Amino acid sequence: MKARVQNTPSRGLWLYMPGEGNEKTPMAVLAAASAVGAEFHPFGPEAAGSKLRGLLEGSEPVAAKNPPDQPVLLLQGFDRKGLDSLLKALREKAAEIGAEPVALKAVITPTNLDWTVEDLARELKEEHRLMHGQK
Repeated sequence: MKARVQNTPSRGLWLYMPGEGNEKTPMAVLAAASAVGAEFHPFGPEAAGSKLRGLLEGSEPVAAKNPPDQPVLLLQGFDRKGLDSLLKALREKAAEIGAEPVALKAVITPTNLDWTVEDLARELKEEHRLMHGQK
């Protein structure tokens, strides 16, 4: 029997933070990333106009015209079990450190690779608003 090598991306977390002042959130996400063996890539408004593909490839950052006003967490390379472990670690580490949980999260997919962080955040914010019955 031949072994098949799957082209699975390595686990990674990209955390967008809108600005200075909340160091607890990045600390919690870094601790969760470490707990599940994922790479951690923080970034700010200077790269929020970048396409997700560009973030993954390490392309030159593109500033956003209207950067998101809250943190956004992008996930790559997690299967269902790994995703469950990550979400548990995020909850635990946020509670330990006293960080606010990141409400806007998305798995990077072939469909959203060419979206900008700014556009994805806007869509996630709207979905979050609808799911929680906010007007």
